[in-house]
Formats: sequence, C-alpha cells, structure tokens
Amino acid sequence: MSKQRSSARGMNYEDSGGSNTSGTSAAGSLPSSLRSRMRRLPADAERMLSGHTVNGLRQEGRKKSIMDNLFEVSKFIQSPPAPYTRAAVAAAVLADAAVRSALLRLLAARLRLAPDQLQSDPARKRLALVISFPLVVGAVDSVLLHATHPAPPQVADFALKLLRMQTLQALCREIATVAAHPPAAQANQGAPNGLQVPPERRARELQVISTDAAFEACHMVFAMASFAIGQFVANGASSISEDRWRALDIAQFYCFELAAALRDSGVLEQAAKQLLVAEEAGTLALLRHARNPTDVGEAFTDAFISINMLAEAVADLSTVRIAAAEATAAMLREVLSGRCAQHAAVVHGLAALCTADGGPSYSLPSELLARVPVSFTGRTVCHAARPCRVLQGKALIAALHALGSAFRAPPPPGRRASLALMKRISRLAVASGQIWADEAKATPGAAAAAASSASSGGGSAAEAPAAGMSFAAILESISVVEAILLTLQGSRRLLGSPQAGGAQEAAQWRQEEGSEWWRLVGGFVRHAAHLAREAELNRFATQVVDAFSLASLEFVVEEPLILPAAPPPSVAAALAGGFLPCLERLLRRAGKKPVGSPEAVLTHRLLANREVRLWLPALLVYGEERQAAALVVTIGKLMRQMDPWDVTVTHHTASFAACRFLCIAVRAFGGAETPFLGAAGATGAPAPLRQLLLMASIAQCEWLQPLSRLVQNASRRPDFRASNRWVADVLGKLLEWTHVLSFRCMWEAGMTEGALPGSRSRSQLGGSGTSAPTKEGGDGGWRRLLLEELDVVRLLGACLLMPESIRNLPHLVMCLCCGITLFPEQVRQAAVAGGPGGGWRSERLLALVPELQEADEEADAEGASDDSVGMAPVAEAIAEQLERWRAEAKGAGGPSTAASSSRGQGPMEEEDDDVLAWMRAVLRLSMQEWFGGVGTALVSPAELRLRGLVRGCGNPGCTSLAGDSEAEVKLMKCGRCGTVGYCCRDCQAAHWKAGHKEACRQRCEG
Repeated sequence: MSKQRSSARGMNYEDSGGSNTSGTSAAGSLPSSLRSRMRRLPADAERMLSGHTVNGLRQEGRKKSIMDNLFEVSKFIQSPPAPYTRAAVAAAVLADAAVRSALLRLLAARLRLAPDQLQSDPARKRLALVISFPLVVGAVDSVLLHATHPAPPQVADFALKLLRMQTLQALCREIATVAAHPPAAQANQGAPNGLQVPPERRARELQVISTDAAFEACHMVFAMASFAIGQFVANGASSISEDRWRALDIAQFYCFELAAALRDSGVLEQAAKQLLVAEEAGTLALLRHARNPTDVGEAFTDAFISINMLAEAVADLSTVRIAAAEATAAMLREVLSGRCAQHAAVVHGLAALCTADGGPSYSLPSELLARVPVSFTGRTVCHAARPCRVLQGKALIAALHALGSAFRAPPPPGRRASLALMKRISRLAVASGQIWADEAKATPGAAAAAASSASSGGGSAAEAPAAGMSFAAILESISVVEAILLTLQGSRRLLGSPQAGGAQEAAQWRQEEGSEWWRLVGGFVRHAAHLAREAELNRFATQVVDAFSLASLEFVVEEPLILPAAPPPSVAAALAGGFLPCLERLLRRAGKKPVGSPEAVLTHRLLANREVRLWLPALLVYGEERQAAALVVTIGKLMRQMDPWDVTVTHHTASFAACRFLCIAVRAFGGAETPFLGAAGATGAPAPLRQLLLMASIAQCEWLQPLSRLVQNASRRPDFRASNRWVADVLGKLLEWTHVLSFRCMWEAGMTEGALPGSRSRSQLGGSGTSAPTKEGGDGGWRRLLLEELDVVRLLGACLLMPESIRNLPHLVMCLCCGITLFPEQVRQAAVAGGPGGGWRSERLLALVPELQEADEEADAEGASDDSVGMAPVAEAIAEQLERWRAEAKGAGGPSTAASSSRGQGPMEEEDDDVLAWMRAVLRLSMQEWFGGVGTALVSPAELRLRGLVRGCGNPGCTSLAGDSEAEVKLMKCGRCGTVGYCCRDCQAAHWKAGHKEACRQRCEG
C-alpha cells in the first residue's frame, strides 16, 4: 500500500490542505457562533482523549458541553441555514487543519473502543454514545456525500485520511463481535453474583451492538463510495488541463485504496451477514442509532448500490484515463461477489416485490420474508379503485444489481429463476410508470384514458400490465426508470451467458425471452419514458441499438447485397416483441411533442446515428408488410413537417434515417454485376428482396418530396449549408434517386432499348408490369412522381446553386442530362429569365468543366470502357442548349459562342431534337452503370394505390400524426364518390381544392 501511495504524480496527500492560513480565511464566512464552537472542538477532543477521558465524562456538565459542541457543529454541516450550502460549510469547517484533525481523532477513538467491553464499562459506553451518532452518521457522512466535484483539497485530504486510518476494518471488527465473543455463560464465570448478566439478555445486547455497527458501517461505505463516484466521474471529463489531471490522480488513487479496503476488510459481507441474522432474530426494533427497523436494510442497499455504481464507473473509464482501473475493478468485483451480500440484496428485493405483487418467493422461507422490513415512502395513490402504497425503490434496485451484474454469476435460485424475478420487477416498474402518468394528469377519467391508450396500437399485455394486474404497492417514481434499465441490462447479460442443457432448447428459450425483452422496451416507451432524464434516455437508446447484435447485420451494407431468407435472431426477437409498431408509435408521439421532450430525445438518439443504417433496413425488410409500410409513411409525414432551418427537431432526425435506407435500397441493385430485375424478375425474387423493393417503392412516394424541399431551401442559405454537412448526404441520395426514376420513365417510354443486357426493351419485358392503366398518363405515375413530387427541375437547379455540397459532380451532370431529356419544356422555362429552378445557367455548368475533365481523365486512367462518354462534353452540351434557349427567348436566335462543343460521339446539328437525341444516346450508354436495376424493379405509384397496402389519408400533403399507427387511422370516405378516405376534415378540404373536386365529378359521372 505504501508503494501505491507514492505512485501518484507528485501528490503529497498527508500535507494537502494543511495550512491554517487558508482555514482562517475560509472559516471567516461562517457564523461567529459556529466559529467559536470550532475553536473549542480541538481542546474538547484533547480532554476527551487524555488520560482523564473516562472519569472526566462522569461529570455531567463536561459531558453536556462536549455533546453540545459536537452536536451543533454536526447539525450545521448537515442542515446549514440559507444561504449556506452543505458542501461550502463542510469545506470551510475542514479548512482548519486543527478541526480536521480533531474530528479524525474522535472517530479513531470511537473505533478503538472494544464493543464487548461497553456493557461492563459504563464510562466507555457513554463515550461511545457521545461520539458515535453525531459524528459518524452525521458530520462525516455529510462531508463525503455533499462534497463538490472535484472536491477541495481539504475535503479530499479528510476523505483519504479517513480511509487510511482503517475505518472500514475497525467497523468490520465491531460487527463481528457476536461471532468472536465467547458464549454468555463463559463470560459470567468468576463474576460476582450481583454483576452476572442473564445469557439471553447478554446475547441480545451483543446482537444489538453488532447490528448498530453494521448500520454505521453501511452508512460509511455508502458515503465513501458515493464520494469516490462523484470525484471519479466528474474528473473523467474530456479535459486535458493540468488541474483536472491532478484531481483525476486523486480520484484514481482514492478509488484504488477504497476498493482495497473494502476487499481486505470484508465489511460489506460482514454487514450483510449481520443484517440477515438480526432480521431472523427479530432484534431490529431494539437498535439505538436506527430510527426504525427499516433503516439498517436501507443502509445496506445504499452501500450495495453505490459499490455497483462505482464498479461500473471504473469499467467505463478504465480504457481511457485510469491506469489502475483494471486492478480497482477486479477488487470491486471480488467485493460484490460475496454470497452474503448477494443473498441479502436478493432477499430484501424479493420481500418488497412480494409485498407489491403477491407473487412467489422462490423457495425462500416465508418466515424470513415476513421478518424483512419493507420501506414505504408514506404516500398513497389510487390504483384499481383502491388505495395503493408507494414502495421505496432501493431494495428492488439492489436486487437487480445482484441478479444481473456482469461482475459475477447470478446468485441462487439460478439463471432462469433470476430472469423471471427480474421480469416481475420490470412489470411492477412499467405498471408503476403508467399509474404515475395517470396521477400526473389529475383529471377525471385519467385512468380510463390511460387504459385506452395502453390498449390501442396493438400493444401487448406486457406493455400495459397495470390494466390486467392488481398491485398492493407500486414503485416510487424516481426508481421506475432505473429498475427498467437495470432489467434490460441484466437480462441481456443472462441471455448472452452460456446455458446448460440442449442447444435447441437453449436457443428456443433465448428466442422467447428475447421477445419478452423487446416487449419491455415497448413498455418503457409507452409508460415510463415520461419519467426519464436525458442521460437515462441515452442509456436506454444505447441498450436498444446494442440489442440488435449489429455485427450480425453487416450484410445490409455489403455489396452485392445478399439477404438471408430468415431474419437474424436479434431482428426476429425484436419483431416478435413488437418493436416495429413501438418505433412507429414513438415517432408519431415525438412529432407532436416539443424539442427536449422525452419522445423527441429518444427518437434522436435512436435514429441520428450511424447504426441506423443496419437495423432500420432489417426491420423494414423482415417485418410484417403492413406494419413496415406504416412506419415508412410515418417517417414521410415527419419529414413533411420539417422546419428547414432547425436541424435539432425530430423531423430532421427522421430525414437522416430515411437517407440511410434510400442508400441501401439503391445500392442493392445498382452495380453492373447485379442481375437485371424487371417486373417479372422482381416477382420471382426471394421474399426479403421483394419486400425491400416494396418498401423502397413506398419510400420514393413518401420521402422524396420533403427531402427535395429541404435541399431547395438549403440552396438559398450558403451559411446554413456550410454548417450542416448532412445537406450533402441528402443531396447525394436525391441525385441517386433522380437517376433511378429518370431511367424508369425512359424505360416506360421505350427509350432504353439496348441499354440493358438480357431484356432489351419495354415490349420484351411484357410492358411495365407494375403500371396502372392511364389516368397516370399511361406510365404508372412515374413522370408525375419525378416532375411534381421530386420536383426534379427545381431540385437540379438548386444543385447548380451549391456545387460545393455535391460530392460526385459526374453524377450531377448525368442527372442534369436526365432532366433535360425527359422534361425539355420545363427546363427551357427554367433557363429563361423568371422561370422556376433559376440555377439552370450555362455559366454555372461551364464553371464545372475543368473539374469534370479531371474526373474524366482519372476514369480513363482506371480503364473506362471505350463506349463511355466523358461528363465534361455532356456538361458543355447542356450549357450550349441552355444558352440557345435563352437566346431564343430574347429573340437573338442561335447558340451562344461561349460554349463550344467537344462531343466526340454522335451527330450534332442546330435543331434541339438532335441535341436531345444525342443526350438520350449518352443515357443509354451509361444506364447500366448508373443504377438501372432498381428502376425497373420498383412498384409504380399507381400500383401501390391499387394494392391499398397503406390505407392512409387520401390527401397527399397530409401531416397528421394522430393515433399510434398509420395502418390503424380511421378514415372518413368522400361523401360524393366514396373512393377516397380522409383522416380529418382539413385534409378533405385541402384535397378538394387541390384537384379532387374535378376527379370526384368525373367518377360520379362515369
């Protein structure tokens, strides 16, 4: 230990904060009465600890003076009047080295008193009573529990000296008095008849003394561990300042010494053992220091929880900054592995749980459970039309730490029973969250409304336990979230551990329990998220993402994409547990809540990360078709509500996730080696591939319009584009889909003959296959989707306004070629003055030519095909055509001389038709390379409407997020034609004005 003491970076812990000068300055801010008592405290301590200590205490006046002095100093530290704070008062009191030394000496004297001599020496007993309670449980605990982070030097010095004077070892020896002391009959041998103590009384008194010591020890362990957690976590911040590193050395060294003291003393194990013995003997009501029988159990659970939290903090920071963290973590694991400590934690948690739900006790003696006191908050709420008491959560939290910790194997009654016990606690927590939500509403009929909410949206019984179960007590609100998070964390560890028995049986058990795990996720989202703080929501989101076993989903981003016939086990469990409708419900609630609400924070943490590219496509590909389609539509509605300038809101988070899925869908069929999938090919594809195509087809109708609007708005704000890199991500995905949809339009019009191997023309493919007849122009609605929904002319014009946001300029030029070929009239209007999409200017294209020429040269050097066309000549041709249209509009007639043609292939004449024909030839040559496969396999918008896969609102601009799922929205039919449904009157009126009036009249007449 001495070697470790000298290993810190030049820190002299013995001398830190020892100057009286600083102490006088700090104490000057305290009241004069307290300063006077502080000045007398060292002298009082000296008199008490001198040779006349015991006899001096027989003088009642002297004893009262010392007791008053200690009591007043302790009281001021624990409960300072305004405007003082406990941390500031403690720092000021301890700034005086003499006071600091006096407190430590008094405590050391108290710990040196032999407990077995207290009954035979009344003076020693009085000394123990004078010092023990106000000092140990009062001032010392308050100093450690309420210290600032990082602690002032004098407080850190006090805490370290308190630990090094073997406080925990002394407390552990005091607890062990009963086991070490000889039987009461032997203790009376040789004593005068008048001084002999009855054996039963002697044993009971020793039990009380040892249990009192266990109470004090648990308080001390809790205070020390809490101090360590505060210093460790606060100093683990990403700061490189010398002061912070210096403080971090103190924290690291204190944690190491505390872990060693806990391990070497065995104080937690001894306290747990004594607690169980006292509960079985029924002596808790006789304690002097505890206010009621539940105090000792609460002190133990506080200590047990704090050591677990310290172990997790050490594990989290060990790989970054803490050199001795591995050794510290190993010692803490050993401390937490004690069988008595684990058993005591489980027994107290089970007693509280059985009190609440009346469930089984897993073979624990009912007599023992009946003697375990259960702590309540004193509050009562109404549940199931009767009063319901409120449990304190410490016992259940400690039990969850014991059952699901990563530091040790689960304690008896075994892995499966441990998991069942954790699920019971989680059901109580979820039900408590629902009841607290009803309580918060404080309106008539709140319980009925909550029950209706819990039963809507396809929620399982596990998500709404309060509706079908009755509880005699519920969990206090501040413990609901922690109980669920610990259950999720611990049950995943149990499910991932080796399991005895047959492999098939174990796999089936894991699948069933995995589904239950995801149902608990749904219960948290529905009933407990409103109680969570942001840090707890972050923990929850991390657990959800990690539960997908992301390594098993890497196939989603591999090329070529090969989808397994069956979903990976983690995805199958999530789907069986109802996570797909749960996610949609969360998104719909987040869209209606303000920024910073639990739903919005949770949505952001789930979707705004790189991992969403793995698990979201997997859910959409393997989920139930209608549920997956409803989620796609909900994401689209969120994006339609986007404020283009506020990137913190939920709607932009949805756009991030949408871009990831669009990327997967395109690249699944985009390479040259991808087999061509026309209408017939898609029909014969594997089921996961067909569903991917179907979800991509719905996404193109729901997502492209709001994403296009986002890019167009960004083109008008250069400062906004520069500070938001995700604009380039959105733009890249839109350009890919512009090419996909342009090819589909060309394919429908028979313009792709010779572009693809194996199926040369639309007629050879048996027509469009997926196109609906007419009313959509005979092309299945593709041109309308591209021209009106994607608004491709304005979009491409916006791209020309911000070339710095485009990562693939050749791709942009190819999309411009698609736009001018398919929609020449609209592009011509954009090219002339006052037309929409004002970015269509020849000078903007010509400015890109040098960079395009470099890209062409690199492509040639990498072995481009002889038939390929460079993008620089294409850009020049487009610029020339734009200049010609502008000249015609001005009456100049003829092309501009600013753009010279360097096209090396195909004839070039003066007429527009020849220019466009040459561009169509370029597109045919490039179509196989640029995402042709997915374009022919997608389901057309007209076919999607005929299938009625998503029975959504008939208003294309609908943004309503009412209800839990788009698939369950109740629609009102149009009163005239009866063929279109609307979610509300506003949508019906908007659609009527947008064109349904004429369509409705035609249907009625036809």
